[in-house]
Amino acid sequence: MQTEFRINSRGAGLYEFTAPVREWVASAGPGAGLLTLFVRHTSCSLLIQENADPDVRRDLDTFFRRLVPRGDDPSMSWLRHTSEGFDDMPAHIRAAMLPVSLSIPVCAGAPALGTWQGIYLFEHRDAPHLRRVSAHLGQGGLEYRAGAGDSLNRQILRPFDDPFQPTGGLKTLKGNLGRSVIKVSAVPPENLRVRAPARVFHDQDAVKAAFRANAFTEDAVIVVRFQGPRANGMPELHSLTPLLSVLQARGLKVALVTDGRMSGASGKVPAAIHLTPEALDG
Repeated sequence: MQTEFRINSRGAGLYEFTAPVREWVASAGPGAGLLTLFVRHTSCSLLIQENADPDVRRDLDTFFRRLVPRGDDPSMSWLRHTSEGFDDMPAHIRAAMLPVSLSIPVCAGAPALGTWQGIYLFEHRDAPHLRRVSAHLGQGGLEYRAGAGDSLNRQILRPFDDPFQPTGGLKTLKGNLGRSVIKVSAVPPENLRVRAPARVFHDQDAVKAAFRANAFTEDAVIVVRFQGPRANGMPELHSLTPLLSVLQARGLKVALVTDGRMSGASGKVPAAIHLTPEALDG
């Protein structure tokens, strides 16, 4: 359900149009929904403001006039766009600072406004203008819309008959340290096995410090321990992925082993995460 409200301003200031909005919403029946209002101009705004004391509106208008004076004010001598009058560019600036659309819940066939709330057009130009406000009332419950039939990028989303890995993207690893899980769907076959000296760190900041110091000059299995839930609450370690990828790009074989977690993708770096038992348990 859509309509347009037309408001004739008499110059700068706030103009309430709550009543016609209420009347139009009521005509749709006693339902619930969401009312969207959008002003189709670049030198005025929409506001929800107090409608009890007129001094509130006057103070708001005065505040924004002081905040962004007319173009003939000495403080605004930097303005370039003055061809449409000294009030035009300041009006654009005020409109850029304030909303041009409003979303208002509708309950029982009425906008769910507070006791002293009103809907206003805030005119920023000095001369009278006819302003148009588009309104849309969405009603009803959930609406099903069919999604895309085909993937638009098979490097991100593939159908079941063309998977990244035919055997699935997750594997369980077992060894003398315990058990862990590894995501392998994006790891190239040549990176799935890394045989290299272990470099042990107690937290991710130490790994980053070593990277900044150019301490990684040969293949390495980077072990970050004491990152489990009992040790320190299991912080996010995903920020290690970019620097490990850089080491890979330099031609090094690298892998990550940790009792911590990585909620994001590990990319091309083999990362054995959620190692259990965690290091704190010995």
